[in-house]
Amino acid sequence: MKTNASITALSVRYLVFASAILFTSAAIKADVLPLVNGGFESPAIAPGDYTQGPSLPDGWTLSQGNFWGGLQYPSWTPPEGQQTMWARLNYYASGYQSFTMFQNSTATAVAGMSYDVGFAVADTWAAGTTATVRLLMGGAVVSETTVGTTSGFASYTTPDYVASANDAGNIVGLEIYVNNLGGLNDANFLLDAVTLNATVVPEPAAATLIIAGGLLVASRRLRHGRLA
Repeated sequence: MKTNASITALSVRYLVFASAILFTSAAIKADVLPLVNGGFESPAIAPGDYTQGPSLPDGWTLSQGNFWGGLQYPSWTPPEGQQTMWARLNYYASGYQSFTMFQNSTATAVAGMSYDVGFAVADTWAAGTTATVRLLMGGAVVSETTVGTTSGFASYTTPDYVASANDAGNIVGLEIYVNNLGGLNDANFLLDAVTLNATVVPEPAAATLIIAGGLLVASRRLRHGRLA
């Protein structure tokens, strides 16, 4: 015959199991939306080399400001692949203080799904640059975060945004605003591992069913334990 303590412990285990199922279903990444050159591996350059000029890497469009930079193939390993994007801000007082780059995905928003932008930034000289990364739906900003740069890469995501019925069908995109706040000479900004992520958000009814199922199993175990 099972004791009350063992029955209680068993029911608790089943409740924990049901909660774990609910948590796992809420955290599943449904998709990484298509972006062009989010890891800045194109065009390929030689190890240790870099490119520079007034045009952004493949797949990205300049929407505001002036850009001077290109790609780097550093001696250390970046967060994704072998290359990073880099920009020279206020290059010898040239006036390249800020710029905005953007890209639209080929994906459209689905109501009820959660979206965010993942990215990694760093600097190689004269820290003081910030990056504001914005999630776009139909060209409108729906979520954003601003971070500063450090001497080593740090990874971030924008706050999750759950698409509404009004967002459904809109193109999902992103833009990145880079600003040399202090006007420092030759501030070097690095960007890598840019992703657009979509996450399934369980419906309230589904969440209720999962918890109810766990409670039903636990109650049956408890009842059988008392009868044993």
